[in-house]
Amino acid sequence: MELKKITSRVFYYPHQPETDRPMLAYLNGDKIALAIDAGNSADHVDEFYKSLEIEDLKKPDFTVITH
Repeated sequence: MELKKITSRVFYYPHQPETDRPMLAYLNGDKIALAIDAGNSADHVDEFYKSLEIEDLKKPDFTVITH
């Protein structure tokens, strides 16, 4: 799975219905980066962080959970 770019500052990691993994989002600000939702497992988060690294984006400074 690869990170999808919406704008130069907004990205998302697609929903994976076969494993019921939710979509994760990433906002890249001037000073901080924000992840929206935290994934459903450590492996899911690791994959998300690897996709950020591929795009030369830093790990999020904060993560918010929507539900």
